[in-house]
Amino acid sequence: MAWYIRSTGQLWIGETHELHGFTWTEKNHMSDSVKLEQGRDPVKARSKKGTFKPDDLSTPNVDESKVKPKKTKG
Repeated sequence: MAWYIRSTGQLWIGETHELHGFTWTEKNHMSDSVKLEQGRDPVKARSKKGTFKPDDLSTPNVDESKVKPKKTKG
């Protein structure tokens, strides 16, 4: 299982903490902490042309090269 930012769906790979029954980003609760949700293991992200997307190194706690898998029918 993996942690995803609830508002954007991006994969979170940094530290987490729990507060009031929710899981939040960062080690301590600060004003810039955001809620996380647990999801299935991520898959490689692809662009509209079908090529793999690289990870943005300027955001060390978010991995843009992987995304939440799409829900399957059934």
